[in-house]
Amino acid sequence: MEGNYTCRILLIDLSTEKVSWSHLNKEVFHMLVGGRGLAIYYLLKNNPGNIDAFHPENSILFATGPLTGVVAGGSSAIIASKSPLTNLYYDDTIVGRLPVSLRKAGINMLVLKGRSETPIYLWINDGEVEFRKANHIWGLNVVKSTETLLRETSREAGIAVIGRGGEYLVRYASIVTDGYYAVGGGLGAVFGAKKLKGIAVQGLHEIPKPAMFKDSGKRLHPDAGFQCTRVKHTLEAYRLLNERSLLATENFRVINRKQVEYFIEDLSKIQYKEKSCQGCLMRCPSVIEFGDCLMELDWKAVHMLGPNISTFNREKVFSQIYGAFKLGLDPVSAGNVIGWAYEAFEKECFKGLLNPEAEEALRSREVHRLLSDISERRGLGALLAEGVYKASKIVLKGASKYAVHFYGMEVPGIDPRVDDRIALHYTTSGYLRDDCLMALVNQCNQQNPVENVIHVENEVHLRKSLVLCGNISLENSVYSMMLITVTGDQSFTPENLYIVGERIATLIQLFNLREGLHQRTGRIPLRLLEETIISDDKGEINPLDKEKLDLMLKKYYEKRGWSPLGRPFKNTYTKLGINKIMPKLLYLCEEDPE
Repeated sequence: MEGNYTCRILLIDLSTEKVSWSHLNKEVFHMLVGGRGLAIYYLLKNNPGNIDAFHPENSILFATGPLTGVVAGGSSAIIASKSPLTNLYYDDTIVGRLPVSLRKAGINMLVLKGRSETPIYLWINDGEVEFRKANHIWGLNVVKSTETLLRETSREAGIAVIGRGGEYLVRYASIVTDGYYAVGGGLGAVFGAKKLKGIAVQGLHEIPKPAMFKDSGKRLHPDAGFQCTRVKHTLEAYRLLNERSLLATENFRVINRKQVEYFIEDLSKIQYKEKSCQGCLMRCPSVIEFGDCLMELDWKAVHMLGPNISTFNREKVFSQIYGAFKLGLDPVSAGNVIGWAYEAFEKECFKGLLNPEAEEALRSREVHRLLSDISERRGLGALLAEGVYKASKIVLKGASKYAVHFYGMEVPGIDPRVDDRIALHYTTSGYLRDDCLMALVNQCNQQNPVENVIHVENEVHLRKSLVLCGNISLENSVYSMMLITVTGDQSFTPENLYIVGERIATLIQLFNLREGLHQRTGRIPLRLLEETIISDDKGEINPLDKEKLDLMLKKYYEKRGWSPLGRPFKNTYTKLGINKIMPKLLYLCEEDPE
């Protein structure tokens, strides 16, 4: 690449212990930038189609962006793979020391494929790779595993590890990075399937940084005149969602706004620790000290292992999140699954299927016991470890009616019956769990809902390719200036950057179509289509209007340049330039309309 940026890819095959390096094609970089864009490109090009998420050839990768380690709010990376919950594309943003360590080691994208015969962890020291035995830490929780890797490698290393949930292939197992940030989507189980306990990365080289970014913390701080689209304190986000009556409780049966409001007030009394990501002056108060670790406190985790399962005691909720965190379980999915299990038990869907111990755990709502059983697939835990969609299909007896998910991905508490835009986003992109939801809530544009959803999705796709913090949102002209300065590439105009978001949306759709996606509003959970929800301040809220949503979906596809079945037209494929970098995907497209 021009300027100070080149994109180097480190590929590690865990089956053969072979290590190889390559460089990204220049044209791909122009079109997709980094992060999410490069992740979906690599998986489309190199993952065999229609393989299971646990297949050795399913790659899991860490993708930085050209701004990673260069600007404030740029100490992030994308981790991506096929999700075991959906068998579709999934990614999450990781923050902390690991993304910057990758860049300092000369790694712009780290790709892991294959499967080790025995448990291992990787020590990547300034680009040199060691395969180390991990038998002694297999079975340890994420806190002890992180500490062990730091002790055995370097205190300056960036770390990513799994807990028991990942080892036992729980479909919503998490990866914990740098000891406090948990990744969802079941990617921890992908690590576990590869017998990979974790990675430690240390880089010894300075990241090239243009002079104008030497003091980038002040330049990019929101107080310097830039806009934050997302509130930096998780309680502010939680409070905003509750004020708009968007948060369902008791497994999406009711909206208890007043009770949640009291709960949030109780949460606001605790002392939050301010923690800056590496190289950023924005100290976000979203970390608490609990047990033997610092823990990222996200509103989604708080709600799903709190009010969603009728728990409003602050210390009890924290304890439950901490329990899921240490075991390496995504607290959002865990709370959704447990909420479903409680209701399915109440409705006698489990009648004749459970032993007395499991019945007692559900009756007495022993969350810690359920989390422990899930993490090792013990008894009832083996069923709940499959995720709410697969578990409900196994149980039958009407249990699917109470399972709230999209494409198999558990919903994080925002009820789409309150806002049609949320419903449309879930319907088109419910397999992802990213910043779009909060961006839609913040923008609140009901006049042009379809255009609003597309605009927000494109904006988030771009930001995820730049891999900038979700708390910072700038105009495309500022992103353009940054990229041109860092890379020397004049093609990164504001107009071209907007098309990056469009291009990524279509690539993700093509990937998922290849993996068997057939989009229909019939994928909306029955509860949301058939049942009203009672709100303590708005009364009865009607179920989703399927006909209205179908019309919105049709318009969404038209605006995207896709067919009524959600397949991109060949003209869209060509107009976005995808044919130049991925010519073999044309078979997934539909003929252009007359």
